[in-house]
Amino acid sequence: MINTKFKITLHILIILIFNNFLAQNNPEKVVKNEENKTDSVVIRKEEQLNAPLYMKSDNNRNDIEKKTTFLNKNAQVKYQDMQIDADYISIDWSSGVIYARGKLDSLGKIKDAAVATQGGKKYEYNEVSYNFKTKQAIAYNARTEESEGVIVAQKTKKVNDSVFFMRKGIYTTDEIFLKKKDSLADYHL
Repeated sequence: MINTKFKITLHILIILIFNNFLAQNNPEKVVKNEENKTDSVVIRKEEQLNAPLYMKSDNNRNDIEKKTTFLNKNAQVKYQDMQIDADYISIDWSSGVIYARGKLDSLGKIKDAAVATQGGKKYEYNEVSYNFKTKQAIAYNARTEESEGVIVAQKTKKVNDSVFFMRKGIYTTDEIFLKKKDSLADYHL
């Protein structure tokens, strides 16, 4: 009986020892396929601005969930060669749209226009939406000086730096209208 217990114990020890040796000698069985070298998961990079966007105001608020910044009272945004000064500016970071509005009076009408300066040229608007990714804009009640006169339009769409589409646009050299002493030009094209 002692002899059989010894044999069983010896067999168990031999199996355990050789089992450990065999377990450590596992050859790598990973199949390397040359076709699958590139990762199939596309990682979308966040679109970055070409230049820093500077902003300031008397009161600002960020909505992180909607990715929006709101600037109130004496708001200013600078991006590349463009600067927008307005009473209210909102920036939607996901779509890249800057919305600016002039100062409202107690009746809700624009009393001071929003001013945009780009490339040394000054534009005045009641409201403007500018996409800094596409560099296109839509403005309402726009006014700008052009070669000794002024261009005023009810609605203006900026396609690029040299192409603008206007709705109900006029050009005048009326001096009283140029100095903003009258809201209607005496003559225009």
